[in-house]
Amino acid sequence: MSITGYFDQQFKSNDAQLDMAKQLDIKLLSFRYFNEQTLLTLDGSILKDFPARLKKDKLTLQIVDAMYSYHVLSIQKNEFTLLFQNAETLGTKLLILSLPKLDSFDVQHDTLVEHI
Repeated sequence: MSITGYFDQQFKSNDAQLDMAKQLDIKLLSFRYFNEQTLLTLDGSILKDFPARLKKDKLTLQIVDAMYSYHVLSIQKNEFTLLFQNAETLGTKLLILSLPKLDSFDVQHDTLVEHI
């Protein structure tokens, strides 16, 4: 059994979140925010440095919650591509994506099914 958790409610910086996980001897990490940036808005320095820090500290990025909200009628495929690329670069094992928002399930059901 493995335990993981989000530390961003108390700590905003990556370093503080990683230090807390190490203090608690948690090896499998979950992240929503990277220095207050979401997966979609990550800058290149985090994408470059974060995986190296994890490797150095013998930690694994198990879960990333993309914190990405979108409407079923305004899906931006380029944003999804960037989310997946960033998640892969970070080496995450699981990526959490929310289902899109709907105005009316009855009217937008077919569009939702196509999306999924």
